[in-house]
Amino acid sequence: MRRYGRCLTVSILVALMFCIAGCDLFTPPKKTVESFMAAVEKGDFTTAGQFVVPNENLKSTIDKTNDPESEKIFKAVFTKVSHTIVSTSTSGETAQVTTSITSPDLLRITTSVMSQMMPLAVASAFSENSNQDDINQLMEQYLMNAIITDPNAPMTTSEVVINLTKQDGKWLIVADDNLTNALTGNINKLSALGKESK
Repeated sequence: MRRYGRCLTVSILVALMFCIAGCDLFTPPKKTVESFMAAVEKGDFTTAGQFVVPNENLKSTIDKTNDPESEKIFKAVFTKVSHTIVSTSTSGETAQVTTSITSPDLLRITTSVMSQMMPLAVASAFSENSNQDDINQLMEQYLMNAIITDPNAPMTTSEVVINLTKQDGKWLIVADDNLTNALTGNINKLSALGKESK
């Protein structure tokens, strides 16, 4: 009887080890997305970058957050982001985590600020005392006011499939335009509109 008990114990331990290795019990893809989103929502882009497959676009974005003025705007935007995990699927070394992301609608906010700034920019263009730095600073202030102080700032919700890949036993997010667009409230569509108008 004791022999069967030992065999059963060993069998359970082996099965548990396979489950841990194969089922990602301790570091599932969902946990990677949760950790990434938590860092983004705190405005901690260095930590968020640890959960993403390294690429030049990400490095460039993180470098921009080191500039004090840009950091202020980035934090104002991303600390208003929220998310909900909808579903998770895993297939071998890849996974997909469908996530609903709510963020400030930067497309609407930016176009609104630009329309408010247009008369000032035109007047400045014809002024002898024209200073582009002053206009940029004013636009920055308008954006900050529209994002931070306006309690009715427009928000947008996008459902996005976040792709992950397993590298060195760790799940990492493969950042793409859909994720960037969801996090930045459709701001990529603004540059697309600019290209279409040319």
